[in-house]
Amino acid sequence: MNKVLTFDRWISHSYSGTPEGLGILRIIFSSFLLFFLIPGNGIAHFEFISSIPADFFNPPPGPLRLLGGYPELIVFRFLRLIIILSAVAMMLGFFTKKASIAAGISILLLQGAVYSVGKVNHEILIGMVPLLMAFSNWGAAYSVDEFGGQVSNRKIETWPITLLSLFLAFMMFTAGFPKILGGWLDPSTQATQGHLMNQYFENG
Repeated sequence: MNKVLTFDRWISHSYSGTPEGLGILRIIFSSFLLFFLIPGNGIAHFEFISSIPADFFNPPPGPLRLLGGYPELIVFRFLRLIIILSAVAMMLGFFTKKASIAAGISILLLQGAVYSVGKVNHEILIGMVPLLMAFSNWGAAYSVDEFGGQVSNRKIETWPITLLSLFLAFMMFTAGFPKILGGWLDPSTQATQGHLMNQYFENG
């Protein structure tokens, strides 16, 4: 019983917050998502991915494994449109919970398709933020839902923040631990200098 109470205390009370604070976080995150964080590098990037032969299709674990190849360009356009519309709705706080879930799922699907070329980056957390924060009631303040009387309860839940912190820590651990085992910080090698030179001279 004590373990259950300890777990509940950890996940529910590790962080504190206010409806106003989460409302500001929602607006800032939605703005960054619209202008900087949408997966991919524009339609030209998706045109290239959709033209890759199916033999190179290697999606990360998940529902995309059910596909036999890269999605058509119209699928990328549709997911990107859903992300834009749901991000605008999130920023305004219009049907906030549904918009947040739609944004999170669409981002994860779009990222999965982008990662199917074999290069997996750390941006999966971008999709997890709206998906988890949808259950924090971050639309209780500074939102159309609040002004329209759609918010019946201003109580916020902080367990999504705890889970996001846990996911972030796990991502950092899985990214750093193999590097440590591989001698990434070994001063007797020039691995870091070589990476720096490659990024500077080859990639600008």
